[in-house]
Amino acid sequence: MSKVQIERRGGFAGLTARATLEWKAMTVDQQRLLSEIFAKGGSPGPGAIRDGYEYRLTHEAGGAVRTVTLFSGEIPAFLEEAVHDVLP
Repeated sequence: MSKVQIERRGGFAGLTARATLEWKAMTVDQQRLLSEIFAKGGSPGPGAIRDGYEYRLTHEAGGAVRTVTLFSGEIPAFLEEAVHDVLP
């Protein structure tokens, strides 16, 4: 089974947020966008957004695991909306 795990860190409060999405539950356009992100290898570095978030995306499929990092302003809306804060 193929899934994408999302972990958001940072921001002003420094809270962590997580989500897991099943690949087959995503639309074809969402799958295509994520495939492009993983093929590109993520982001070269944080943007200019102060106190922004860092998003670590991990794709697990067929025993292979790939992880990339994106920053605030680069993350697709459907992934950003999926994450939920984890309170300490």
